[in-house]
Amino acid sequence: MNKTLTALIYTLAALLPSTGVRAETAYQSHDAVYDEVKTYLATRLDAQADYEISVQAIDTRLRLAACPVGLEIFPAGGQNITGRLAVGVRCTGQTPWTIYVSALVKAYRPVVVLNRPLQRGEIIQPGYLSIEKKDVTSLHGDFISDPGQAAYKQAARPILAGSAVSLQQLKEPVLVKRGDKVTISAGQATFSVKMNGQAMRDGAKDELIPVKNQSSGRLVSARVLEPGLVSIIN
Repeated sequence: MNKTLTALIYTLAALLPSTGVRAETAYQSHDAVYDEVKTYLATRLDAQADYEISVQAIDTRLRLAACPVGLEIFPAGGQNITGRLAVGVRCTGQTPWTIYVSALVKAYRPVVVLNRPLQRGEIIQPGYLSIEKKDVTSLHGDFISDPGQAAYKQAARPILAGSAVSLQQLKEPVLVKRGDKVTISAGQATFSVKMNGQAMRDGAKDELIPVKNQSSGRLVSARVLEPGLVSIIN
């Protein structure tokens, strides 16, 4: 037999077992894992909302046996479905395995934002407000979506322009200031008595404040109704 042909036959024979091993070894696509996790999360989100789902890359050195029975996706940890969370991925095939991947779900919703910066104590005018879509998973506090919830309220602290407005940043404006002359209303809707008084501290709407009756000098607890008017609580 030709020496060259013999050498070729031996070379092919040596390669055949190695080729067979490679053909039998199949690994799970990481991209397929990402797609399954995204699909799992998307089905649990409000279809009417605007979401962005990203999955942290799996270490490229991790080799997972191909799963012939389909991947099982399950939550790992709490029930929160937005923000950063862990998701489990399991294969129950002949070569079972389980891994956990990190995902980030951003939820975009319309929220009230400020068009200009506000100082503490400043009254919020309707023209200062607008609606924008923001990632609410990164917001803190009870953010609002209705400008009416913020209009004519008072800033409880400085607020930056472009910031989403939360209830924690708002307070009712002061209607009566300490030292103001006020009318004290006492009685019921059918019969009431009005007296002159002086507010002993600041008060917002419906807030109880001490008021001094100017006729008797007695201190009473009264509810602020509007600027210059308070009502005695019976």
